[in-house]
Amino acid sequence: MSTCASCGTEVGDHDRFCMSCGHPRSGGHTCHGCGGELAPGARFCTSCGTKVADPELPEGPGYVVDGEWHRAPGEFVRRIPADQMRSAFARILPGVDLDAFFRGTLVGKLLDTVTAKTIRVPAGSVGVVMADGICQRILPPGEQTTVDWLRDLSSVLSGDLVGAAAATAQRAYQGVGFSFYLLDRRPIPVSFTHDVATGGGALTTVRARTLISVGSDRDSLGTFINDVVRERDGLSAQDLYGRFRADIEQIVTDALAASGGALPRAQAESSKQLAARLGSHTGLTFDVSLAPQATIHRLDLRVGDAPASTSTPCGGCGTQVQLGSKFCIQCGAEQPSRAELPSDRALFTQDGVAVELDVVLSVQGTEPPSPPSELIRGAAHRYLRDRDWDSVVSTEGFSALEEALRTTTSDALAALGVRLMALDLVDLRSQAGEWALNARAEMARATSEAMVGREWLEIEADKLELQELTLAMALRQQQTQRDHAFSQREAAIADARRQADLDEAERQIAREQRRAVHTDAMASGSEAHARAVAAAAQRAELAEREARLQGDLTRQQAEVEVEVDELRRRARLAELKGLAALEAEVSDREHRHQVEKINAMGDRSEAQILALQATELADQQHGGAFAEALSKLADADAVRRERERADERLDAKDARVMQLMERVVSAAEEREAATRTAYRDAADSTRLMAQTAVESHARVAAAKAAMIPCPGCGAELPAGAQFCGGCGSQLAGESSR
Repeated sequence: MSTCASCGTEVGDHDRFCMSCGHPRSGGHTCHGCGGELAPGARFCTSCGTKVADPELPEGPGYVVDGEWHRAPGEFVRRIPADQMRSAFARILPGVDLDAFFRGTLVGKLLDTVTAKTIRVPAGSVGVVMADGICQRILPPGEQTTVDWLRDLSSVLSGDLVGAAAATAQRAYQGVGFSFYLLDRRPIPVSFTHDVATGGGALTTVRARTLISVGSDRDSLGTFINDVVRERDGLSAQDLYGRFRADIEQIVTDALAASGGALPRAQAESSKQLAARLGSHTGLTFDVSLAPQATIHRLDLRVGDAPASTSTPCGGCGTQVQLGSKFCIQCGAEQPSRAELPSDRALFTQDGVAVELDVVLSVQGTEPPSPPSELIRGAAHRYLRDRDWDSVVSTEGFSALEEALRTTTSDALAALGVRLMALDLVDLRSQAGEWALNARAEMARATSEAMVGREWLEIEADKLELQELTLAMALRQQQTQRDHAFSQREAAIADARRQADLDEAERQIAREQRRAVHTDAMASGSEAHARAVAAAAQRAELAEREARLQGDLTRQQAEVEVEVDELRRRARLAELKGLAALEAEVSDREHRHQVEKINAMGDRSEAQILALQATELADQQHGGAFAEALSKLADADAVRRERERADERLDAKDARVMQLMERVVSAAEEREAATRTAYRDAADSTRLMAQTAVESHARVAAAKAAMIPCPGCGAELPAGAQFCGGCGSQLAGESSR
């Protein structure tokens, strides 16, 4: 636990911000996204990856440079002179700072007069433009322009030169009366406590908290600047706190006294009086909240963490008896259970398991109470002495133990004037084992880390998506610009080509017209001569063509007669050659028939030859009997061949059966060999188990040789024991023997 440097409230070791005022726990620079500490000069947070600005702590009062407000710690209001505001003219040309180039020159003074002034309003603040004590404009956060000079420029472009000149002259005349202010909109807290009588002589401490903020309308802002800020260049939150603290405390105290301790009525009356007495002439709003003073204290206790002994002295003879024994092995006296034994800090269950508890309490009170360790230990001792370890670590047993501790502790703390807000049994364990709920705590931490990682990934995904959208928009804009430029260029080229075609067509028409005029002039003088020459040429051509046709006809008639004679001679010669070829073909066909018949009989069997002869004889006279006999011989030969094929199929089947029998015999031999190997391994295992059993029995017999049985209950006892530790029976000693 540590103390907040801003309000003094205790801050947990794992908390990064104060739960009361939100101030960072670390004294150095922190990330505005996750609150992690930043190294000097870091540009990115090493915990969440958020881009951070270089830490900047201005010394002294706030200042404005080049239109940017560098706020000092606690600065609430800052007046901005006109020479500290940036000129809108400086951003007309990208990448060229004309304001810095012309600053201090005659041109710069002229530009400052006719152009607008801009300033960057920080986040959480507003800009106020005052003219002769009246609020003219309220500028939200961002880069703002005090006067719309573009409107004057549009008037010039539209031809309203008189209106633009009048507006420029009016701005130059009224420029001295304008003033600009930057105001912080964050509220200023004013807190104090007051004791109120609640009846019966009791006092209740009431915590009053008032938030001072500036109104959002023009009237409130103008009233605040005129009546509170006045002619000062700056105003801090500490100045407002010191001015209104006493008045606020007096008004709230009077309202509490008049209401008799009724907080809702006192809160309403305080708000009404603050608005009437302070808010009406300052332009400020006062938000009052009244609540009883209550401080939550957290206590972390470890109960039962003392080392537990393994033996305890016997109440009868004083001999050390092992914990868990019901009787003393020397005198036979009955022993109490482990949970009933007196102990300073150790806790035991009914079955003798030492238990350690981790308890966290949240109590409400004006002062942190002392840790009630003994109270919780006593409540846990009363609960654990009647239950074994298995019932305690179960879900129902854990909840019942927590409820028992909560009931007892709440009643005891209420008697001390402290209220128990919560009691959590964080974990429990046996002193010989691990924490029972350690796995659950690890799972919760892993889940929390996974959730944080997922949220960080979602933020990064949103950033990447935004960058992707930005790039897509830029690309789409570039494509649109390129397509527009291409379309304009194509239109210009098409217009140029169209104009060139029109010019060429006009020149061609002019040439044709000149040629037509020249031709008409020459043709008008020699038209008759040309007709006579053409008629004479035509007659000569007709006569020449007639003579040429007559000679061609005579030559063709002679050629036809020669061709007819040649065709007749060739036809007679072809007829003689065809007759000779036909006679030779008939002779060859008879010869080939005889040869084929002889070859066919040589390739066929006797039955086929007989059948063929029978067929030939059947066509002849008196050949039917020979044909029938030859047919029977052919049928007998077909039956013989069918029997031969059946014998071949039987031989193939016998061969396949022999192959299958050989494979079956081989598989049987392999199975018999595997069976013999398994029998041999089983025999070795049985022999090894018998040998192990014999050795185990020998060790047990050797161990039992050093023990003596109890005649009453049969329990094994050391050789020198005189009484049984289980039933208390006296053993026969040396004297009885």
